[in-house]
Amino acid sequence: MKPYLILGSKSANNVGELMVVGDKFSWLAALFAPFWFLWRGMWLHALLSFVAFAVIGGALSGLENPAISIIVQLAMSLWFGLEARYFYIEHLKSQGASVLGIHLAFDEQMAMELHLDAHPFSDQKPQEGSNIITSYDKAYHADMIFGGN
Repeated sequence: MKPYLILGSKSANNVGELMVVGDKFSWLAALFAPFWFLWRGMWLHALLSFVAFAVIGGALSGLENPAISIIVQLAMSLWFGLEARYFYIEHLKSQGASVLGIHLAFDEQMAMELHLDAHPFSDQKPQEGSNIITSYDKAYHADMIFGGN
């Protein structure tokens, strides 16, 4: 199971206004960092990642051993793949979004369901004696079914 962050405004009144961002490695950000940032509207990050690759690649290209340049470029790509989601979350926060919840789930859909179970949009209280499945119960049962990691 992986952690997923639910982002949205405090006044979000429907599911369409919520976003689920998973804490996972981004292959697209690792392979194409500047384009990944551009795709998400993060212009400054795109420019800085392009400059970082160009400057470090140019600075290390003059070395006698080209393996060092390749290793540094791969390390930068790995770093962008690991940290791109955090950059994206911070970008969304700067746009007015806030973290509404963090859930352990197998996929984004399950994370959204867990969040909606814990924080329904309606102000209706559950009826007395109704069987309420909490997000913990749902995650625990899913973990038991799929073998738990």
